[in-house]
Amino acid sequence: MLPTAMVTSSTAYVRLHGRDRDYWRREFDSAPGLDDYLYTAAELGQWKQRIEHVQAHAKTTFVILANPAAGRSVVNGLQLAALLGAEPDAHTPRRAVA
Repeated sequence: MLPTAMVTSSTAYVRLHGRDRDYWRREFDSAPGLDDYLYTAAELGQWKQRIEHVQAHAKTTFVILANPAAGRSVVNGLQLAALLGAEPDAHTPRRAVA
């Protein structure tokens, strides 16, 4: 299934799991590497466009990166925040959960 960007409420929720095609077949498997995916700059650029689309139609937008192995979600989160021009403010969470 290709990624989509549809808004169905005032709150948008975007979850990035990585692009491992076998992920869903192993969803409940504890095999190493299940969440070990680092998005490339080009892939994050594609998500930037989708996120900006939903932001334009939602009151609040959350973006969750579910690729925590070796801190990849933190790395990709910082990269994506920079692409989106996100500036930390009083409402910005100050911790990452992996």
